[in-house]
Amino acid sequence: MFLDKFPVCFAKEDNELDEACRRGIGYLARTAKKVVGGDIDENILKYPRDYYKKRKYIEIKTLDAQKLQFNNNSFDVVIMYEAIYYLPNPEKFMEEARRVLRKNGTLIICTVNKDWEGFNPSPHSFKYF
Repeated sequence: MFLDKFPVCFAKEDNELDEACRRGIGYLARTAKKVVGGDIDENILKYPRDYYKKRKYIEIKTLDAQKLQFNNNSFDVVIMYEAIYYLPNPEKFMEEARRVLRKNGTLIICTVNKDWEGFNPSPHSFKYF
């Protein structure tokens, strides 16, 4: 998998939130001041919690993307990579991302192309865009 969940290029002073995080969070932390990674599934969080436990600028949290537990204007970048189709209410995530993003912040959403030949939909997904 390509970095498992993460794009890599951001300004050095950014605070970034990666919702639906996994192993690639360290790539974000190479340039970011602080990275918060999260997922609602504790099993998914086992690896990043163990792997990044000694890095003070990386925080791994249990998060619900549809009800983010952060103050308004907390992040410069919010990322959701290959996970929006697992949300029962993706519009709520969009509202939450807007709320936690600072002015001129960036929201990055990457999703699968459901029209690809051979696409295999997940039985856990709600909607492919």
